[in-house]
Amino acid sequence: IWQFGTLTFAYPDDWYAVTLVGNLFLANTAEMTLGADMVPGQMIVRFVAPDFNMTVFESEENIRGCSINGEAITPMAVINTQMLGDAEAALVAQGVLYTEPRPVALNNHLAAEMWLFTEDHDMMVLAVDMGGGNVVSMTVFAYPGEMELYEDVLMFIADSLTYTPDGCQ
Repeated sequence: IWQFGTLTFAYPDDWYAVTLVGNLFLANTAEMTLGADMVPGQMIVRFVAPDFNMTVFESEENIRGCSINGEAITPMAVINTQMLGDAEAALVAQGVLYTEPRPVALNNHLAAEMWLFTEDHDMMVLAVDMGGGNVVSMTVFAYPGEMELYEDVLMFIADSLTYTPDGCQ
């Protein structure tokens, strides 16, 4: 589905997968609203491609030239760099409460997660190691106080991920 590879995963039959402007979303309802417009019972996942996650660590030239340091690109490193690097001050200034990133035990992959809480929604960032520096992130939004309701199914989805890179192996 992305410029540099193909992602597959399992999800509940009554959920909706949608692509919008190169982004892949998964939702448990037909409505795709975020922020103040979210309603109880609504959950939305935005998948972040490995090549985007790589850009925090490597130049586009190195990524396209297949000369990245894949060992440095881990789920914890992706979350720490993208969520707590330069963005941490903004989170604090906006009054966002958040947990420290932590490893997650999945059957098939190494992963890490971080939860964030605002007045409008709960958010989970779940980064999943697909090998070779390929980390798929799932940015999950739920109505305030409801993220725990979806945790088991989100871990199932994350554990079902497969990623086949195009080009670099």
